[in-house]
Amino acid sequence: MEEIDPTRVMDMFWLFSKVLPIDLEKSTKIMGVDFLKLIPDLALVVGKQASKYPEEFNGYLEFIKQATAYIRNETDEQPNIDQNQDELNLLMNNAIEDFNKNAKPIKF
Repeated sequence: MEEIDPTRVMDMFWLFSKVLPIDLEKSTKIMGVDFLKLIPDLALVVGKQASKYPEEFNGYLEFIKQATAYIRNETDEQPNIDQNQDELNLLMNNAIEDFNKNAKPIKF
């Protein structure tokens, strides 16, 4: 396993939060919080926690690689996870449906 540099993890999570292609005004209206403040702080917390568990974090990085390939239509296989895929798909679909229903009248 490659050694994880906690400082680099924190750097990249913070940077991820800054390059998200989102409409901050609309997102703030939907969520009711200032995304300019929330996302970078959340990213730092996640980055700090991730750096404490290097083995699990390496698995997460592999998940991101597989998810990226799926998003880009390079594969039809969703990322491998150690949970019941059917149950997760149901939870995901319900969460997306609930979000779409409750996010109105703001349109992305």
